[in-house]
Amino acid sequence: MKKLIFVPTLLISAISLLLLPCAPAQAQTFTKKKVATSGTAKCAVSKGKWTPVKKQGSVFVIKTNASNAEKKSCKSLLLPSKKFSLDDIPSFSGIAKAKGSVSSLDVSGTPPQLKDIQTLGAQNVFWQAGVIADIIAGAPTADSCNQFFGSQEDGKSSGYAGCYMAQNVAQGFSNILETTSSLCYMQSMPTQALVDAEVVTLVSGSLPGGDITKLFEVPSGSTSRLVKIATGQQDIFIRVASESANAAKSLQYSYTINFCEGNVVSGSESTQISLGGKLTANTNHTFGDSGRSAISLTANLKKANNSYEFDSATSRSASFVGINGAQTFASRLEISPNNEITSRFRDNSGPSAFKGYSISHFSGSSMADLRFLEGGAKNEFNGGQGFNGATEYRTIESPVSESFYSSAPNSAYAAKIASFDFSADDFYTVLPTVNNPDEFSCSTTPDIAISLAFQNPAFQAVATKCDGEKLNGTDFCQSTALLQATAQYATACSGPG
Repeated sequence: MKKLIFVPTLLISAISLLLLPCAPAQAQTFTKKKVATSGTAKCAVSKGKWTPVKKQGSVFVIKTNASNAEKKSCKSLLLPSKKFSLDDIPSFSGIAKAKGSVSSLDVSGTPPQLKDIQTLGAQNVFWQAGVIADIIAGAPTADSCNQFFGSQEDGKSSGYAGCYMAQNVAQGFSNILETTSSLCYMQSMPTQALVDAEVVTLVSGSLPGGDITKLFEVPSGSTSRLVKIATGQQDIFIRVASESANAAKSLQYSYTINFCEGNVVSGSESTQISLGGKLTANTNHTFGDSGRSAISLTANLKKANNSYEFDSATSRSASFVGINGAQTFASRLEISPNNEITSRFRDNSGPSAFKGYSISHFSGSSMADLRFLEGGAKNEFNGGQGFNGATEYRTIESPVSESFYSSAPNSAYAAKIASFDFSADDFYTVLPTVNNPDEFSCSTTPDIAISLAFQNPAFQAVATKCDGEKLNGTDFCQSTALLQATAQYATACSGPG
């Protein structure tokens, strides 16, 4: 008789399962709203990090054969944060941060900070000692006359070519920081210390979680939050987009600001931060009787310890347009990861017109300590007369020791600016326009109303801080000494050198 072998039913079932073919794992998919672009790569967040993806049908899936370049591009994106708030946005002054330590073999000595040039006197920064004084005195040497607009002799004064290289950038940044200073005030306002000092007072509505510091955090759910700040001089309405409103536009944070003077909207601002950390800001303001201005700023954010900063490893751009009667002023600044600022500048005042183009190599962590090491500029007045040249900051020891921006006709920047054509660039050929501020009803009932005692002494520290972010004294090429020399030049010098 054969011996019967008893095999438990559960064991048979387990063995059967092992012998069955395995079903393929469900691929992780992402909708278009969850995908961000970095360079040429498409990226989505998987397991807490940005990962290259590709389109498959109507969705996106992880790209298993992604290149190292694609992985690096995705890794550079900012991870989305649910706790993002208004005070996480860095000061726009930081858009001019250089990447890493910056040096140049052609530069010697320490260039002055841009903000200090007016105090130092541009005649002492872009011209050799004695050149401007010689022309003002009325009997200049031929050498002084040849250096006035910018010499083409290596080691001589960069003159107006060097001066306008710096001034055009300074004025472009100055207008941007002036227009966006409201951000600093709104960021600094919601603190418990200012509530205790009766600077900030809740007039109506309820604070999120009863906490003033959460005033501008992203509201959960689908309802955005409208906050009114009454200063006594104007009413400021800030709408912070809700979690679902941001998700619908693939954003992690966004807000709009409307400035009301009585029932008239005097300005509007909007800022968006994409899933991957790209910040886009736009403003439209009115000033004077009929003046209008607009700025546009684009830059990528990155995490820096417990805060955020502009990513100096990526390109950044900023533009400004101001129109007041017959005068139109415009600038466009592009900042590259190799620490160069390309500046386009135009000023049309009635019958006169000025065009400026420059490329400059810079160092510094913000506008507060920005320095130019070298660069080149091309300028044109009224469609004809102009001057151009390249410059490097140098310390020259002989015959006496002096430091200034000297002419560098053999610099790579000389070739870069010489080949630039104003007539082939639409920035100079198309007159810019400015839209009116966004439409808004100044009688709108807010969710939360706040009173801000702007003149309270306890708020002055905020005012000092925010005004300190501005860049003043940017018209240093029109100093008294230089205007005197320009007036004297026509008679004292026989003509351009």
